[in-house]
Amino acid sequence: MALEVQSERINSASSGPKLLAKLIDISLDAPTESEFLTAALSFLNDTSGSQGIVLVQGVKGQWRVIAHAGTGDGLP
Repeated sequence: MALEVQSERINSASSGPKLLAKLIDISLDAPTESEFLTAALSFLNDTSGSQGIVLVQGVKGQWRVIAHAGTGDGLP
């Protein structure tokens, strides 16, 4: 799975460790993968100021939506 985040706040060098620490905290609090993805994508969506964020996986030449947060539920 690939995760691409486009935001000045997230891409800055000083924010990287804080972002990683928060994602680790989220992973420790989430009892399932699904709950982790929901919480992590919601956090990334809020942090980046995006309208929506989608995590996809390539499967046999097709994109499969794994999880999403914010508006929209798939790729444009």
